[in-house]
Amino acid sequence: MILFLVLSVLKVKFAPGLAMFSSESGPGSMRAPGRVSLIVGLFVGILAQSSRFCLVGAFRSALFERNFKLFSGLIGVLVAVIVGNVLLGKFRLGFHGMPLAHTNYAWGFAAMTLCGLAFATADGCPMRQVVRSAEGDGDAAAFCVGMLVGAGICHNWTLVSAPDKIVNGICTVGGPTVPAMIAVAAGIVFCVLAGVSSRDRI
Repeated sequence: MILFLVLSVLKVKFAPGLAMFSSESGPGSMRAPGRVSLIVGLFVGILAQSSRFCLVGAFRSALFERNFKLFSGLIGVLVAVIVGNVLLGKFRLGFHGMPLAHTNYAWGFAAMTLCGLAFATADGCPMRQVVRSAEGDGDAAAFCVGMLVGAGICHNWTLVSAPDKIVNGICTVGGPTVPAMIAVAAGIVFCVLAGVSSRDRI
């Protein structure tokens, strides 16, 4: 991560179409200033590490242990994001017209089911995995590398979904490509098999 940070700050470019290129337009080009990102990231990281915050853990504790400590943190994050977006004039309820969002709800639900299965099988959401990798957890570090590699594969193998397009007030629903549908279905099967095969036997 330090290497990526240095390369990004120095704006290193190797050759057209190769590694270390950045989006020039669209949602991928939108980001907070570097100093703000580092300061806020460190602050949030400290809070996440000290509170052991985890989305998967929040639901697990609430559903199975009736412990709502982590879940209250999740509600706090949700409220903070809503308030922040309202204050900045960026709040918009729903998916229509949102950057990179589509309203193909069935495949959106299937994709998020795959995410939930993957996070539960790995015993932690992406945020928790990042924190654990910073603490020196090798399994969490492998998970984070997998997320980076997976993102690269999705963007290079047309596995990302197309967003809805609004032209002249008419919305054309986007959604996943056929290869993406196959990938999501295969991922769900893989995660279910992995979870079943690794469960504790009594």
